[in-house]
Amino acid sequence: MPGQFHQLGGRIVALLDLEFGHIGDPLADLAGLLGAQPVHSAWRLSQRPSCAWYQEGSGALVDIVAVRWHYILWALSNQLEFHAALADPVPGSDYMLNLHWCIETNLMALEAIAADAGVELGEVEEPGPAVSRVRPRLPAP
Repeated sequence: MPGQFHQLGGRIVALLDLEFGHIGDPLADLAGLLGAQPVHSAWRLSQRPSCAWYQEGSGALVDIVAVRWHYILWALSNQLEFHAALADPVPGSDYMLNLHWCIETNLMALEAIAADAGVELGEVEEPGPAVSRVRPRLPAP
């Protein structure tokens, strides 16, 4: 997540977890904040509260197309960030959590690309369990 805002009495008193914050295009930071509040089946950037808050606070209109492309770049960066952890995991690492983050953010990028291209993504049927021809090494408990 690109930032957690801790507030007291309606004022921000601390910021934590800012790995994607940087000096540059503020719309890139806004895109990172949008990634922290994903809603997979309803990509509607202009309806996100963060965009409205940014517009109110800055007085500048949000370039939704720019934010969407920053968002896509942000989402795909997880593939780079977690590559080593997936290609050569260290003992004790949470391989499935790292893989989950890559799959989830790849989906977020795909949905944003589809929205930009005007393509409606259909629902994908969840596959049922499959029986493996390979036996487990140890008997099930």
